[in-house]
Amino acid sequence: MQCSNCSHLNKSGKFCVKCGSKLGEGGIKEQVAATADHSATHTYSQSTSQPAQPNQHVENAKHISKMYIGYFMQGIKNPLATAQGVGDGQFINALITIILYAISIPLMMYFGWKMLLVKFFGVIYTTTTGEQPESDFGSGLLNAKPAADASGISFVDVVVKQSIFMFIALVVIVAVTYGVVKLAKIDVSFKELFARFGTFSIVPTGLFIIGIVLSLIHIDIFVYFLLFGLLGILFVIPLTITSFKNNTPGGLDKVYSILITYVVTIIALSMVSKGLLEEAKAIVLSVTGDELNSLF
Repeated sequence: MQCSNCSHLNKSGKFCVKCGSKLGEGGIKEQVAATADHSATHTYSQSTSQPAQPNQHVENAKHISKMYIGYFMQGIKNPLATAQGVGDGQFINALITIILYAISIPLMMYFGWKMLLVKFFGVIYTTTTGEQPESDFGSGLLNAKPAADASGISFVDVVVKQSIFMFIALVVIVAVTYGVVKLAKIDVSFKELFARFGTFSIVPTGLFIIGIVLSLIHIDIFVYFLLFGLLGILFVIPLTITSFKNNTPGGLDKVYSILITYVVTIIALSMVSKGLLEEAKAIVLSVTGDELNSLF
């Protein structure tokens, strides 16, 4: 047995023949310590060699985002070819596009309400007086009450609620489009039609996204992107309907299909616009107050 004190190798006995230290106790302690150190080292090596598992939800979100960006850019570059080539596998991407379209209009109203007010009252001023407003027109109007004190400007009311209503209106439009396509005896699933409708909506949605950025940095031409984006939905409907081939004779003519869908679209958008106008009215009354009459 090896002495733990002087490392002398003893053949037998309880004490070291060289230094007199008791044999066994130190060796046992060292063995226990070595075993503990080995276990700790082994545990540490296991913990360091196995990295933490990534959050599955985060990874899924990254994957969906990456796929959608590629799909969106392809739809911007080649809108017609991309839309005609999609199937029900692009349903999720189309749904994201419709959601973006729905929230874009309220967001532009929320971020660009000052410029919208100046343009709105500028038109009224010109119509009423026959004169062009001065360059600083509306400065008194907009400075009458700080934006932070405008109780009528609520993110929930202007953006969240109106986005939900806009999304419902778009779903109704898609559902009616699907209905008239089926009346035309075109064999297509709802998911496939939704995917094609959403893909054709990429360009108007892109215009809205540019408009949001412009409204954030207070460039008033965002209004034109808002108008062109709204007009874009009127092109999406006929493009979606005519993109499907009718292999079965008979059925509703595509011209009437488009007209029916237009009627429903006008009704749905007019209902949504009432809510937007009510919020705009609340913003005007909240911000201007008594200053409105002093401008005219």
